[in-house]
Amino acid sequence: RRMPDNTVNEKEPNQQRIFMTSAGVKTSFAYDLLLDVFEDSIIHPETSFVMGCDYRVPVLHGLLDKTYINKLKTSPSYSEESFGREYLSIWSGSSDESWFNFDKLQKYRKIKNPETHAKFRVGTNCFYLISVDVGRLNDQTVACVFRVNIDNTGKHWATLVNIKVLARTAETKTFTQQAIDVKRLIRDFEPREVVIDTNGLGVGLADEMIKPQYDEFGEFYPPYAFNNDENYYAIQPKEAAKILYGVKANGPLNSKIHGNAYSRLTSGMVRFLIKEQEAKNALMSTVTGQKMSVYKRVERLLPHEMTTKLFEEMANLRLKRTGVSTDIVLEQINPRYPKDKYSSFAYGLWRIKELEEEYTKKRRRRLGSGDGSRRKLTFFS
Repeated sequence: RRMPDNTVNEKEPNQQRIFMTSAGVKTSFAYDLLLDVFEDSIIHPETSFVMGCDYRVPVLHGLLDKTYINKLKTSPSYSEESFGREYLSIWSGSSDESWFNFDKLQKYRKIKNPETHAKFRVGTNCFYLISVDVGRLNDQTVACVFRVNIDNTGKHWATLVNIKVLARTAETKTFTQQAIDVKRLIRDFEPREVVIDTNGLGVGLADEMIKPQYDEFGEFYPPYAFNNDENYYAIQPKEAAKILYGVKANGPLNSKIHGNAYSRLTSGMVRFLIKEQEAKNALMSTVTGQKMSVYKRVERLLPHEMTTKLFEEMANLRLKRTGVSTDIVLEQINPRYPKDKYSSFAYGLWRIKELEEEYTKKRRRRLGSGDGSRRKLTFFS
């Protein structure tokens, strides 16, 4: 606005923009704009600010009946996520277009503590598996750590006990350093296999995994070998442990990987870490948690936060129309959100499914051999 003398006062706000919105899904334009203004309020607090409120403010001033809110919470159709959006200003990760059911996935967040090393419990049939989606410049390299428990029927129940984002800085994005980071996870979790996406950029990491390395502290990391890639049989060390499994995902295989992830998730065969807020409340209720430094507390809660990021990535995926093709093709609803964590997660579930099938076949052959008492034979004349 101009002053009486028709000049502009540079010290006054000019060209103001005011945005108002209720909370929705994080894949929407409104959420992107909210983040932009919020980030600007941190950098330029004198020109931008963000404020918000939940139902308690209108209840306090008599504009909303508290009894009505209580009835909503006790209603059979009550949805925690929907109530959070409408009355608590909490943005959720799900969209009506999402292929994965975000609300249903939340029910499988049961695990209270992440794992930072292998824990082989006596009397259980379990193993660890690590899956890696490889990034280099713009994308992240993500490693998902699964603990797989095998029940009496041979089913493989997976628990995502940790998610690690490797190569966070330019200095650590070299494939040599990424290989060292992956080998540290191998040292800590003693996995049965490490699944690596060897399409495109993944070849660079695969080449480093078959070589020995020393880290900045002088610790030695041995080479590892592939057990399914003929291209490496002749060049990888013969004495190296064959725990690497390469995945070359093309269109048809990607379709199977997506379908398997959807099937195992909806059937409840995967368990996840609880939400970071629940984990923080539980941690701060203990003496150990209260004595933790800020850095240690963030480090402890990071796997929970990474699990939430994984859920948001899955909620940002929708089924892409491909005409007459029957393949399952997923695309991002909001291109701003990556899908590195989902890719790593889906590769791991695919390999777990293959290992389950191999285990079942061996088990059937084993039960079918011996004195014949376990076999049911029918003879026809």
